Amino acid sequence: MAPPTTDNNNNLAENLQVQFRSVPVTAENHDAKRALIHAMDRVMAVPGERLLAQAGLLPPVDDGDGVVPKDKQEGRDEPFALFDNACGMGLITGLLQKQASPAVLRESRFVCADLNANLVDIIKWRAETDGWKGAVETAVVDAQDTGLPSTSFSHVVINFAMHIIPKPDVALREAYRLLRPNGTLAFTVWTHDNTGWIPDMRSAFAALPFADNAAAAAAPLMPDRVPMAVHGLNQWIDPAGIRAKLASSSLHTFNDIHIETLEHTSHVYSAGYFVESFDMVRKWMMQSYWSEESRQTAAGMGEARMDEIMINHLQQKHGGKSWDIRWKSILVTCHKQG
Repeated sequence: MAPPTTDNNNNLAENLQVQFRSVPVTAENHDAKRALIHAMDRVMAVPGERLLAQAGLLPPVDDGDGVVPKDKQEGRDEPFALFDNACGMGLITGLLQKQASPAVLRESRFVCADLNANLVDIIKWRAETDGWKGAVETAVVDAQDTGLPSTSFSHVVINFAMHIIPKPDVALREAYRLLRPNGTLAFTVWTHDNTGWIPDMRSAFAALPFADNAAAAAAPLMPDRVPMAVHGLNQWIDPAGIRAKLASSSLHTFNDIHIETLEHTSHVYSAGYFVESFDMVRKWMMQSYWSEESRQTAAGMGEARMDEIMINHLQQKHGGKSWDIRWKSILVTCHKQG
């Protein structure tokens, strides 16, 4: 299958936002929100912690040799002003609230913002119910044009969104504007060859009784390549491309560019856990790639039956045992010229 067109990339981004808008936010869905936050954290917490350490907001992560220099064992000992941009359900701020010094947190400022008002409502709920420390503000804003005052933040973090935001170059300029002199920009994206949930979702889709008919009709249930750069700009999922973007613009000057590639795993407890945890991306694939005929066939089958078929397939595939999923991401930090 050919790479997606620009129009399809726009549809991919919008369909993903539709899934985020469907996340339950009412008080009656307390457990559902917690379950989804937990599932997201299990995938993104490791690169999130590494990114915050790289940005100097958390202590360096022990890579397994058991040695962290004494002068680097403590986290940041002075307050910060953090813009958690395109924050999703608040993984970055949540990590800091759990791991940073309470004394530092109390004197720090957080602005958690996302274009999706539904997700911002979840952030408000988390801040209140979990008793987040410091001055925590929320806002519904576009990462490309926030409307916030210039030079307001010591740190701008964009966690797994620069490969989704329609115009990442514009979001980069906006981050530069918001940072104070010598402030830190930090962001993560998936690599072009990240696999994650894709192999198991692909094989589970193939187990559906109408999968062969869909493929025969030249409308397979998943494309040959699921794009990591949802906006279609592949330089944003490549370390060299990212470095060139940060270093070459005449509109901003970033110093101390630090780019790392990280591989990590997350554990899948069971086939049922996989189907539940990745229900959002399943529906994203259905909305983005399935033909109307396939969607109607699935609707007639019912979600419970589709779940059953996919779970049975994954149980057989993994021998009824739990398994690990592999992820590959890019961690980027740099400083605004003072």
